[in-house]
Amino acid sequence: MNRAQRIKKYQWMRNAEAGQKFGNRMEIRPLTEEAFERFVLPRLQNGFANTFTEFQIRLPQITHYAVIWRDGGNDWQFIGVGSLEELESEPRNSIWAIEVKDLESPQVINYGKTADSGARHV
Repeated sequence: MNRAQRIKKYQWMRNAEAGQKFGNRMEIRPLTEEAFERFVLPRLQNGFANTFTEFQIRLPQITHYAVIWRDGGNDWQFIGVGSLEELESEPRNSIWAIEVKDLESPQVINYGKTADSGARHV
């Protein structure tokens, strides 16, 4: 299994009331040393863990991280770390988000343009 297949991707409907023209996109990615150094290490309390290996020993349940791309954004923004199950909880339980394979497919783009105000809880 290659790394791209292990990334979970979600597309949200747009929040029309907030003025969004396109819904947020979210990716849940396996936590790597590179991601740890870029996103996690700068946010840790000094001395908690200085290396990825030390972090994994202290918190072995933290296996993934999540990033979001907001309407009008220029890059992915870090939003948190946790287990895959923890990070999937919000998008899986949302009536406004769907899991997708390709964030650029026409169907997904149409979904991202759809206003969430029309969605109904089932």
